[in-house]
Amino acid sequence: MNPPLAGLRPLVLGFAGPVLTPDEEALFGRFPPAGFILFDRNIDSPRQLRMLTDRLRALTGRPDVPILVDQEGGRVQRLGPPHWPEHPPARPFGELYKEGPIAALDAARFHAWRTFARWSAASRSMADATGCVVSAASASAATCLSTVSAPRS
Repeated sequence: MNPPLAGLRPLVLGFAGPVLTPDEEALFGRFPPAGFILFDRNIDSPRQLRMLTDRLRALTGRPDVPILVDQEGGRVQRLGPPHWPEHPPARPFGELYKEGPIAALDAARFHAWRTFARWSAASRSMADATGCVVSAASASAATCLSTVSAPRS
């Protein structure tokens, strides 16, 4: 029995647009990467994202293939309004820290709690629409989309 990652190349790849080109499909089908990363150019709507993630899973033959999103908040926000909650930038916390470190830390904690609550609420509708659920939605460099068993919308 092969381990789950046997034969996978330790490579996470991006691609050109919101749908895969024939060349990208051929490449990913022949040499499935360990995962994918999505950028603004890859995401239009929940329905389009669902079709794209389904296709990526089909090409790799892995329903659990990691699909990441470059999601940092502020200007770097691939999943945002109108379909997903806004994730504000971290800069205001840094500015506040210069004036009052304790207040800045309290504000950052509150922001993290509020962001987590908003993403948790949005996660169910995202699962229904895209077949994915956000498994990490903090001010990290990438937000992981994991497979869930969710009905198609």
